[in-house]
Amino acid sequence: MEELTIDVAEGEHPAQALRELAANFQTFFETVGDIILVVTPAGRILYANQACQRILGYSRAELSQLQVLDLHPAELGLDHRLVQLLAVPA
Repeated sequence: MEELTIDVAEGEHPAQALRELAANFQTFFETVGDIILVVTPAGRILYANQACQRILGYSRAELSQLQVLDLHPAELGLDHRLVQLLAVPA
């Protein structure tokens, strides 16, 4: 995984820079047209962006009750072993 470095300009507070970075990521996640999911190593959905909700037709509350394999079951090609493999930190 690559390291993220925040360049804090003179006079700018690190906490403010971090808030701005978080806001930029939030804006990106919510405005991109592709599905973005954040899941636990076990496959439980922690976060789903607006595109995911729109494309799949689930509310954020509904998605939070699902596993990623509920959205793309193994019989359609996404194997639980692959989900586990992808969840292991490098």
